[in-house]
Amino acid sequence: ASFWMFAARTAFALLLGVLALLLFAGGISAILASLTYLFDIDVSGQLYEHVWFGTALFAAPLFGLGQLPERFDERPGGLTNGFMDQGMRALGDFVAAPLLILYAVILHLYALKIILTSDVPEGQIGWLVLIYGMCIFGALLVINPFFDRARAPTRAFLRLWPFFLPIPQALLFYALFLRVSEFGFTPERFLLGLFGLVTTIVLLMQFIPRLRGDIRMIAGLPTAALILASFGPQGALGVSLSSQAKRFLAIVENPPVEGEREEEALSALAFLAGRNATSRVWPEGQENAPTEEGEDSPFIATAKAWGLDPRYPNTQAGYFAVSGHEPAAFSVAGYDAMVKNLALSARAQEPVAVKLPSGREISFALAGNAFSVTAGTDTISFQFSVQELERLRASNTNGEPAELHLASDGRRIVLVISHLYGETGEPPNVQNLQATVFLRERDWEAP
Repeated sequence: ASFWMFAARTAFALLLGVLALLLFAGGISAILASLTYLFDIDVSGQLYEHVWFGTALFAAPLFGLGQLPERFDERPGGLTNGFMDQGMRALGDFVAAPLLILYAVILHLYALKIILTSDVPEGQIGWLVLIYGMCIFGALLVINPFFDRARAPTRAFLRLWPFFLPIPQALLFYALFLRVSEFGFTPERFLLGLFGLVTTIVLLMQFIPRLRGDIRMIAGLPTAALILASFGPQGALGVSLSSQAKRFLAIVENPPVEGEREEEALSALAFLAGRNATSRVWPEGQENAPTEEGEDSPFIATAKAWGLDPRYPNTQAGYFAVSGHEPAAFSVAGYDAMVKNLALSARAQEPVAVKLPSGREISFALAGNAFSVTAGTDTISFQFSVQELERLRASNTNGEPAELHLASDGRRIVLVISHLYGETGEPPNVQNLQATVFLRERDWEAP
């Protein structure tokens, strides 16, 4: 029995260490992300790494070690009043309560910023409030057995948590109203709204003495809401399909449909097509409703039926790709040097340097939607044209490597592309490139 007690306490200490890592590092990361999203404060990615590594290598192990058993002759009994009581109280007092209180301060400061500057919330505010509310409810469930023995931070949290939520709730509903009124419901927005509704009900329950602080309601209401949202016309998908269909028809039935309105219509249609629901918006009176077996996909067929251009740049899932994996032959006349296996990323911090046969070192990079070549202090940018990228995307159907001719400042190069990935837009933005480069050495000789 004493051995079991020792093993149980050791396992519990390890679990507390993991919980401390998730709560402490995760809480600080959430706060840093909130500062970026809400106040446009640039937080380096390395700071997140330092937080997680520092917590994993020091704070979390120290927290777990503090809960390791000191005796080997303890017997089971009174676990709640023993090590579980101490460990969970420590998590509540020193991690959960302070972080949740700090998070509440940040959200309220952001609300004050909106009032003073009239800046509307960014799209991420709903998810920040969702995470915050879930953390509050989770903390209430975890530390519920230890309410009567809580220290000052946890006691303050337990008394004040209902006052932490109304203003973040108002931010959530405001941000959700802006997004839904402009872009309609999606399952994610529906679930955000459902969380806001459930949270409002939980807050109203705090005015009823018999239900105040009842963790059964805090756990049961979200579960029941998720069950109801998982099926039927009142569910997340049913409401979203209906909303996007209405949004699409409201646009196409009120011409002219062009520019941003066409983009919005195709965005709604892409949502419906991804869930096999284009029949909801098929024009009445027309035969041959789209099917997966047809010559055109349901998305393309429905777009054409309403006179829309299904190849509108911003509707292709947000990206485009060109891939060449089949053997192919190209003419290299006029070029005397080749750089093989060049792989570039727009996010790379350093260019890729190579030495030409003459010994001259040059470097390559992707920057500003251009392929740049640097020799010494001379940098030449070869801009990717919208027409060329569209040609590559349209012609790349059989996997053959694509040949791209670029010229700038009297210098010419050829890219034989093995893989190209980019984001659609005006103009398209190349993010990654794998290619073989043909060039003329005399173009890059030292002056």
